[in-house]
Amino acid sequence: WSLGIIGVSRGKPIRHRRADGEPALSSTGHGHVFEGAEEQERMSRAEIKSLAQAIRERRASQSFDGEPMPPDDLRKILEAGLQAPSSYNLQPWRFIVVQQPEQKRRLRGACFNQAKVEEASAVIVACGDADAWRKDLDEVINSGLRGGMSESLAAASRESIPHYFAEFNSDQMHGWLNKQVMVAFTHM
Repeated sequence: WSLGIIGVSRGKPIRHRRADGEPALSSTGHGHVFEGAEEQERMSRAEIKSLAQAIRERRASQSFDGEPMPPDDLRKILEAGLQAPSSYNLQPWRFIVVQQPEQKRRLRGACFNQAKVEEASAVIVACGDADAWRKDLDEVINSGLRGGMSESLAAASRESIPHYFAEFNSDQMHGWLNKQVMVAFTHM
């Protein structure tokens, strides 16, 4: 298994104060930065973005507002990851959604003690499944056949895919899985 983590929130501005009490730079989590008095005015006019807009404008976030995420938005984020392309269409990832405060607190320890793990509305843990090619190959090929894959390509795939993965050592498999999981993350 490989592991990746993404925190998600609604993208509302987050108020920060420096140690001296003055406003500090603050980010919405989507590339917009505010400072000082202008920050207060802009934040009072800030609106919650649509999910599609938030995905298009996403950037690495240093903190989250912790506001609950609508279940439909979380479902759409997960569906986007599930529908991402992968080598041989195996989609060798599994997602775990962590929303309970105690679970996020425990997860924070595995994430270099980053506060944003606890602040996020939900944390999506992506696990790469090293055995997906064994467990899911028949379903992937059958799905391909239903979608128009030729019988000859299906037969060739049944032979070539297991041969390809059987040659991988553990490090090669983890390298391959990390790339696949990152493809899924970039679609979320």
